[in-house]
Amino acid sequence: MYILTFKGDYSMFNKSKHLITGFFLVTIFSLNSFASNDTTAALRGDAGVSAATVVVTNISTGTTKTTTSDANGVFSVGNLKPGGPYKITISKSGYATESLDNVFLTVSETAKLNVTLVSTADIDDVVVTGSRSGSVQTSLAVTSQDIENIPSIERSISDYVKRDSRIFVEGTSRNATISVSGTNNRYNNFTVDGVEQNDQLGLNANGFPSVRNPISIETIEQIQVDISPFDVSKGNFTGASINAVTKSGTNEFKGSYYEFSTDEDNVGKLNGRKASQFSDETKGFVLGGPIIKDKLFFFVSQEEFTSVSPAEPYTYKVATQALVDEIRQKTIDLYGYDPGTTSFLPPPEMADKELLKLDWYINDNHRVEYVYSFSEDNTVRPYNYDIRFSSHYYNYPATTEKDTYAYYGDISDNLYVQAKYSEVEWANDQDALGGEDWPEVRIKISAADGSFNGSTNENIFLGPDKYRSANEGFAFDEILNLKAVYTMGDHEITLGYDSIDKKLGNLFISRENGAYQFEGVQNYYDGIPSFFRFNKSATGDPYYAMAGFSGTFETFYIQDKYYLSDILTINYGLRYDNFEMDAGPAYNEYGSGLLGFRNDTIASTSIIQPRFGFDLDATGMSIFDNDRIVSAQLKGGYGLFAGRVPNVWLASPFANSGVVQYGSRTASWGLDYCETGAERTCFFSPERIYQDFPYSEFASTSPAQGIDPSYETPSTWKFNLELLLTTANGYNLKAAINIDNPEDGIGFSDASASVDQVGKSGVTTYNTKQAFYVTNAEGTSSESLTLAMDKKFDNGLDVFASYTNTNAESGWVATSSQLSSNLENMAAVDRMNVGVGKTPWAIEHRLVAGLNYTANIFENAPTKFSLFYKVYSGKRFSYTLDGFDDGYSEYNTLLYVPTANDPNVVYGPYVSEGEVLSALEGIGTPGQHVEANSGQLPYTRGLDLRIAQEIPVNNSYFNIEDHKLVIYFDLLNVLNFINEDKGHVYYQGYGTRGILDSNGLDSEGRIIITGVDTRKGTLDSYASRYRMQLGFTYKF
Repeated sequence: MYILTFKGDYSMFNKSKHLITGFFLVTIFSLNSFASNDTTAALRGDAGVSAATVVVTNISTGTTKTTTSDANGVFSVGNLKPGGPYKITISKSGYATESLDNVFLTVSETAKLNVTLVSTADIDDVVVTGSRSGSVQTSLAVTSQDIENIPSIERSISDYVKRDSRIFVEGTSRNATISVSGTNNRYNNFTVDGVEQNDQLGLNANGFPSVRNPISIETIEQIQVDISPFDVSKGNFTGASINAVTKSGTNEFKGSYYEFSTDEDNVGKLNGRKASQFSDETKGFVLGGPIIKDKLFFFVSQEEFTSVSPAEPYTYKVATQALVDEIRQKTIDLYGYDPGTTSFLPPPEMADKELLKLDWYINDNHRVEYVYSFSEDNTVRPYNYDIRFSSHYYNYPATTEKDTYAYYGDISDNLYVQAKYSEVEWANDQDALGGEDWPEVRIKISAADGSFNGSTNENIFLGPDKYRSANEGFAFDEILNLKAVYTMGDHEITLGYDSIDKKLGNLFISRENGAYQFEGVQNYYDGIPSFFRFNKSATGDPYYAMAGFSGTFETFYIQDKYYLSDILTINYGLRYDNFEMDAGPAYNEYGSGLLGFRNDTIASTSIIQPRFGFDLDATGMSIFDNDRIVSAQLKGGYGLFAGRVPNVWLASPFANSGVVQYGSRTASWGLDYCETGAERTCFFSPERIYQDFPYSEFASTSPAQGIDPSYETPSTWKFNLELLLTTANGYNLKAAINIDNPEDGIGFSDASASVDQVGKSGVTTYNTKQAFYVTNAEGTSSESLTLAMDKKFDNGLDVFASYTNTNAESGWVATSSQLSSNLENMAAVDRMNVGVGKTPWAIEHRLVAGLNYTANIFENAPTKFSLFYKVYSGKRFSYTLDGFDDGYSEYNTLLYVPTANDPNVVYGPYVSEGEVLSALEGIGTPGQHVEANSGQLPYTRGLDLRIAQEIPVNNSYFNIEDHKLVIYFDLLNVLNFINEDKGHVYYQGYGTRGILDSNGLDSEGRIIITGVDTRKGTLDSYASRYRMQLGFTYKF
C-alpha cells in the first residue's frame, strides 16, 4: 500500500456571494457562518517532463481525473475524495508509463508526488517517490480503520481524538469535553462534512448540538483535528478544529449491521457496591453502493442508542430517611405538591441518528453531493447536589436536522472550485419532571433533626430547579461556502468566502416560578424563606421574553502557497472575519444609564488574521544526513486565530434587557408579615408572583445586560514548530512546540458594582444593581512540548506513544451558559478585578500509549488486539469559602488561609482555630488568599482493551461471498478490573471546593469562619468502574 499524506491546505468549503473569475453558477443567499472545513484531498507532483498526462483513478468508484503537467513538469489535482485506494498513472509519448497503486489520501491535505519519467531507452533509471505534502499544518488524522481499532463503549468522537497527547478529554459519554493547549472546551470548532455542527447555544459540555455525537461513528471515513493549521481557510476556533468526513457509496454494494451492548452485570463495583442499574445498547446499519455504476452513488445509515447510567446511592451526611420522608409528607399536606422520591432512578437516555448521502459524478470534472443528517436524543438529568427529590430532575432533548448541497468542479487544469449550501435546524426544549407550577426549594440544614445553626452541612432540593421553568431554544442557519484554488507555476492561490445567516431564539427565564431558600425545615413548614428570587416576563407570558437575534458571520480569505523548491514550501495569507447582528435588544433607558452605554448596542466585530507557515524537507541537511535517518521534515508557522464564543452569551442581553423580562432578589426578609408562618404569606405560588410583583413596580428600575461597544472577537496568536523524523528501522518520531499568546479574550463585568466592604485580608464585597455585560479580558496563554513516536512492525504489531507537558494561564474561566453566572461563578478575591492565573484545563503532564496487534491464529480469520493507556496529572480547581456572600455568589470567594491568632478572621461558636489550621495544612500560604485553580485532583491512570475476531462468511448456495462477521470485546478501565481500588477518576463539581464555611465579613472586616468542610473530590461513579462490552458487526 502506498500512502500519501497531505498536510494542509485546500481547506474548507467556503461561503461566498460572489467568487471572482465567474467560474460557476451560484445563487446568492443571505446567509451567515464563521468557518468551514474541507472535505476533499489534493495531489501535487513533478513528472520531470512537460505535457505529461496524469490520470488519477478512484478504484472504488471507477471515477477518474485527468490533467497534464505544465512547462516545468508540475501537475496538481484537487477535489479528490479522501481515502482511496487511488491509482495514479503518468505517461507521455516516447517515455515509459509509470503508475502508483493503493494510494490513500487524507482529508484537507495535499499529497506530494515526484516522478521522473525517462525515455523508453533508459527505463532502468525511473524514479518514483511520494512524500508528505509541503502543506503547512499540524493535525491528527483518524481513519475508519483507526476507529475500528480503538477500544470504546461510548463510541464518542472524543474517544478517537485522544491519541494525540495535546488533546485532553475529560469525562465520559455525553459529558466528555475536548480541550487543547489549556483552552476552554467551548472554544473548539466542530464540523461534519465541512458544515459547522457546534452547540448552537453553548449549553453542552461536549460542544455538540446533541446530547452525544450528532452522527454515528460508523458513518465516518476520517476525523481530522487541527491545532495550529496556518491555512487561512480554517478558522472559528482558538482551541482546535475537529472535522469529521462521512463515507460515500462505491461501485460495490457494501454495508454492515452492528450491535453493541453492556449492562450492570458487566460493570465493576465501586466502594464495594455494584451499580444499581446500568445498560448501554447501540444498534444500527450502514449501506452504500451504486445507483448508476461509475456515476451515481448512495450511502445511508440509521442508528439507535439507549443508555441507563450507573446510579451510585447518595449517602446522607446529616439528614436521615425519616426526615426526608417527613419533608415529602409535609409538602403534600401543607402545599398540595408531591415532590417525588429521593431514590429516583432516571429513565434511559435515548438517541436516534440518520444519514443519507448521494454523490453524482456528472463527468470527470464535475461532481455534485447531497448530504442529509438527522439527530434526535433525550436524557433525564438532575440539577444541584446533595439530597434531590425526583421533581428536581429534568428532560434534556435535542434535535438537529441538516441538508447540504455541494458542487466540486475542475474548471481547467489550473483551477478548481467548490460551492456548498447548507441549512441546519436545531431545537431544545427542557422540561422539569416536577412540572411548572411549583418553585425551586432549597432547605439548608445543620443537624439530623433538620435544624439550622448557621453552618450548612447538607442541602435538600425539591421542585423543578430554577433553570427549567422556562427553558427552550431553537436555531436556523443558512450556510454558504465558496472556494477557488488556482495554480500558477509554483504558486497556488486560494480564494474563499464563507457566510452563515443565523437566526437564534432562546427562551430562558431563570427562577420564573420563584426560587426559595429556607434555613431549617421548620422555616420551610412555616413558609418563612431566608432568600427569595424571581424573574418574570413583562407581560406574564414567558414567550414574550424569548431572547433571539439574527445576524451574519462572513469570512473572506486569500492565500498563496508557494513551492519555493523541491524541499521548501511556504504559505502566507490573510483571513477576514466579520460578524454583525441585524438589530440589538429592546432599549432600556434606566438600564443603559447603569451600563454607561446603550443596552441596545449590537455586537459588531471584525478582525484580520495574518498567517504564515512553512514546510521544509530537511532530509539532506547535514544534521540528518546519516544512515539512521531516512527522512526529516521541519514545519511550523505563526498566525492569528479568531475564535467562536457560545451564542448564549450574545443572546443574554436580549433576554435580560429589563424590558421583556424583570426580576428581583430579596434576602433576610425581616418583614413584619414574615414573622409568623400562620398563613405562609412569604412563600408565593408561581401564579401569585406576577400578581404580587407586577412589572409596573419594576419597569423604571429594571437593569439591563449588554455587550461592550468596544468588544472585539476573542483571538490568539499561535506559534508551532514540529520536527518529524523517520528512522532507518521504521520509527516515526515527532517533537513539537506549541505556544499560544492571546490578543483578546472574553470577560464579564458589572457596571453597577459599588464597593460594599473591603476586608482586612483584601477581599472585597459589592453592592450591585446587576448591570452585567460582556467585554474583553485576558485570554488563555499556553506553552506545550510534545514528544511522540509510532512504529509498524512486520509481524503485525503497531505501537505508538505521545507525551505533552503544558503550562497555561487564563483570566475568566467562563463555564456557564449565562452571562451573569460567568461573573458570579468566577473564583476571585475581588470580582471586579479578576487576575490571570492557572487555567483548569491545563493538564501539566499527559502520556498516552498503545498498540495494535494482528494475530493469524485461525486461517483467514485475523484476531486483532488493541490496548490504549493514558496517565495524566489531575485537573485543577479552586479552594473557596463556602457561604461567603460577596454580593454575587456565596460559593466563589477564594479561600483565605489564616495564621495562628490571625487578626483578619474571627471564628464562630461551632469551630475552633485548631480545627481550621489542621484542615488547611499544606494548602496555600498562611496569611493570604489562595490563587485561583491552585488545587489539584489526583493523577488519573487508565488502560483500555479491545479484542476483535474476524470470521469469514461464505456460502455458495446462497451466493454469499466475502462477507464477514466481526465480534468485538471491549474492556475499559482494565486497571479497575484487576484491582477494585485502581483506575479511579475524580472530578470537582463546579471547579471549586468550599473547604471552609463562612458567613462573610463582620463589621471590622474580618472573615467569619463558621465551619470546616472535609469533602474531597467526587469519585466519578461511571468512569471509575471497569466496563465490559460485547458487540458484533456483520459486513457484506
